[in-house]
Amino acid sequence: MIKLNDFLNITQYETGHLEVVNQQDVYGKTAISLEVYGFEFNKLICVYDIVSQEVLEIIAEDHALGKSYVWQTSDIKGLGNYRDYLIELETEEDILEKAEAIFFHKPYDSRIVIPLDIKDEDFLMYAKAAHKLDITINEFMEQAIREMVEKYKG
Repeated sequence: MIKLNDFLNITQYETGHLEVVNQQDVYGKTAISLEVYGFEFNKLICVYDIVSQEVLEIIAEDHALGKSYVWQTSDIKGLGNYRDYLIELETEEDILEKAEAIFFHKPYDSRIVIPLDIKDEDFLMYAKAAHKLDITINEFMEQAIREMVEKYKG
């Protein structure tokens, strides 16, 4: 769970425009939206609950690269401020890393982190297969995911 303090840490406690969230049916009656501007009009938007301090949604807009990312709690995934141009991220760590880099205009990995839950015996099998191909386990998993996407895409 991301707390407001986690978000403020990545902006070094810089705050910006606060407003009550319009879509209270999605976010709840105690939700507030915080907008913070970084380098070259890059923008971070954090929707959080003022009572629990839980972050419900983070949007990180990188105008230099023309990419915008969104992370939402599982309770509201796909709802609210969600827009078609946003790249949906799966993990809290991924949005926090990208948001900090975007805010301070630092290089970052624009790929999407996908959490994989693999049993130990399966992991060993994948590691051996990656070793045979002389690639890392991450490269092996990335290749497997790409092949699966292409298979189901076409």
